[in-house]
Amino acid sequence: MLPCRGCAWLPQMAILAVIAPLGTAQESALRLSGDLALSRLVDACAERLGVVIEYQPKTLTETVTLRGAVSDAELWDLTNRLLAARGFTTIRVGDSPALSVVRLQDAVGTARIESSLDATDPVPAGYMRVLVPVTNRDAASVLEAIRPLLSKPGGEAVAVGRERTILVSDLRPRVVEILAFVAALDAAPPEVSVTRIELGHLDGQPMATLAMQVALKREAASGVKTPGEVIAAGDARAVLIVAPRSSTEFWRALIESLDVAEAQDTRTYTPRHFGVAEVASLLGQTLAGLAPPPRVVVDSLTGSLIVTATPAAHERVSAMLERLDATPPGERRPMRSYAIRNRGVEEILRVVGTLIEAGALESGADEGSIDATAGADRPADAGALRALGTPALTLTADASTSRLIA
Repeated sequence: MLPCRGCAWLPQMAILAVIAPLGTAQESALRLSGDLALSRLVDACAERLGVVIEYQPKTLTETVTLRGAVSDAELWDLTNRLLAARGFTTIRVGDSPALSVVRLQDAVGTARIESSLDATDPVPAGYMRVLVPVTNRDAASVLEAIRPLLSKPGGEAVAVGRERTILVSDLRPRVVEILAFVAALDAAPPEVSVTRIELGHLDGQPMATLAMQVALKREAASGVKTPGEVIAAGDARAVLIVAPRSSTEFWRALIESLDVAEAQDTRTYTPRHFGVAEVASLLGQTLAGLAPPPRVVVDSLTGSLIVTATPAAHERVSAMLERLDATPPGERRPMRSYAIRNRGVEEILRVVGTLIEAGALESGADEGSIDATAGADRPADAGALRALGTPALTLTADASTSRLIA
């Protein structure tokens, strides 16, 4: 037997000295057949792989039954698995190149710490302690995630100092799995972009709500969640996609498929207490900016309004008429319109406003028209002007119809 470096702390161990690799003989497969003491299996590994393995013969007395041909790498992997199944493992201590067989529960306090996993080592230790850096997550969350993956007994993971580093101690196959898991968990977060999408038919808030509802239904049906969110932009006719670049095109395609014109239908409304022309003017202001634009036709023969619009616009029309019809009689302010024949309606609005401020208009009169053709030497129709002098008077100029609404 040859002396072994680093063995002074194991005086009771039997030391197996191994000669150099066996050349072509070592490259051939090893055929195993029958029962074999675990200690003899360790001896075979030392001989075939050209390493020093330290162990106590009295601890490896169990017999294993093996049959078949194995390569050197397969032989070493098999030996470590058999040792682990019986509560043992192999470690390296300090700077010694020798391997030592120890009890699994003692390995965490004995095996040396590696700065990384050496994938090129032809005879790796069965149990390893490896420092794992964490870059994009905090060590506490990573520890919480990997603890269920540790072997029992023998596996351990602890944070090291204040650095984002974790010390993982476990059987080598489990360490390999944990390192791959940490690499995936600690991957850099995807780059998030904000993309503005102009809409052609729907407003931003309804589109954002609809897009998120469709995405949730898709996730429930397929089990696949697409990262990202759609929110309404500052103006009415646009949305913002906030998502990783990899999923931006999904959200863009979804929005384009939803941004279609709503079907319009035609309904008839009959105001109860106000004139149809005045209600039509109020509707025009209420429905302004909707897409597709509603169409309001005044039917003066029946005193009704014919409205062609989307269901959402019809809801606005119904709500407005219900509010007008529910106005108590004492609070109703009748509306009257005055046709402007020869002057600009904005000009007449300014003149009437000036007269009201001067106190020249006092009492009301029936609906009429203002004939402003005379100029300074021909006074305007006084009766019609007095009709604009009621208390809390509100004047509106409708340039599209050349009418003044009071």
